[in-house]
Amino acid sequence: MLYILCTGDVDDNIRINEILFSKIFQRFSTALIINIKIGEKANFNNKVKSISLPNGACVQVINVHSLKYLFSLLNNKIVAISLLSHEAKDWSIFFLLRITGTPLIYINNSSTIVKINNKYKKGDNRSIKSIIKTLLSRTLPSVMYVIFTRIGFLQKLDTVYVSNKLDYLQFKKKKQYKRVVLVNSKSYDYFLEDDKKVYDEKHITFIDSMLPYHQDQVKCGFKILDRKRYYDSLDVLFTQLEVFFNLNVVICAHPKYKMENSEMDFGERIVIKGQTDDYIKKSKIIIFHESSAINTAIIYNKTVVQILSGSFNKFINDNCEVWRKSFDFNSVNLDNYSVNKFNKLFNDRGNQEENLRKKFIEDNLISSGEKGVSGHSQIIKDMVTHYKERL
Repeated sequence: MLYILCTGDVDDNIRINEILFSKIFQRFSTALIINIKIGEKANFNNKVKSISLPNGACVQVINVHSLKYLFSLLNNKIVAISLLSHEAKDWSIFFLLRITGTPLIYINNSSTIVKINNKYKKGDNRSIKSIIKTLLSRTLPSVMYVIFTRIGFLQKLDTVYVSNKLDYLQFKKKKQYKRVVLVNSKSYDYFLEDDKKVYDEKHITFIDSMLPYHQDQVKCGFKILDRKRYYDSLDVLFTQLEVFFNLNVVICAHPKYKMENSEMDFGERIVIKGQTDDYIKKSKIIIFHESSAINTAIIYNKTVVQILSGSFNKFINDNCEVWRKSFDFNSVNLDNYSVNKFNKLFNDRGNQEENLRKKFIEDNLISSGEKGVSGHSQIIKDMVTHYKERL
């Protein structure tokens, strides 16, 4: 029996890897999503509640005893996929998994090559107290989780599926992971599922990073961007691009962007949310600051140009710089650019960028070396083989 354990929003977690979970539910028809809401009030006689979801069968439990009861129904012959956090609120679940001997699977096939750590960045307005608070609330629990798994108090991850070669090599050295399996990326799955693969290039796509609204920079003590100045400068650039290429600019909003601000920020341009991959594959050009959605642009071989500015604070500039070094994309500086150079900027890739793109595909998208094979099929095949006595 396969249980998918989730303490957050079920739909949001499933949607992050929708193709994989749809294939899992096809292969394992009795798979069950268990939405764990520890501490929430519920009727004593209704500790296990059914939830109807299109993604698959789901029940909700409100304490670890209810979860243990579900395990006992199957004599603990279970394999669990983790959609859990490493926060202290989830430790009782890891402890239950350990005492019941339930193998725990973690899937990380998103292939994010660029890893940005903002926990210790310190802007002019960030106090030592704020850094200490971050240390106690985020770093310490993560460290304690690792310690507790290593000493055997909490359940170790039995199998970790990854699609980043660097992660694979690093994870194999960690004692809290029993097995690490290299598979192809979910971005490659999305590409393989797409029968068409080549599209009419109907627009220019801007991948929004919600820069004036993003709260991480505030938490780190950085002054947020001037909203009006930022969006006015984007509007000038977008208008010039639309005239030059005779294509409309479409905005793919950040997942946390408030759509009620779209007219104020982007005027009459089309602003969409939750369809970034679909718009990227139908675009002639992708423009962005920093975003993992670039994976899709790379695999569809799209022209990518990075937007920079001297008005960005150090927090944003540092994040953008990580992406610049990783891919060496051509860039436009909002403060100083020439329309006369658009043709070269948006059509000519340097050799360095081409080489970095190729390396990214080899190390992060088709990292297993099996071209034409989906990551989800590799994961399911391995699960069926390795856990055949439990599944």
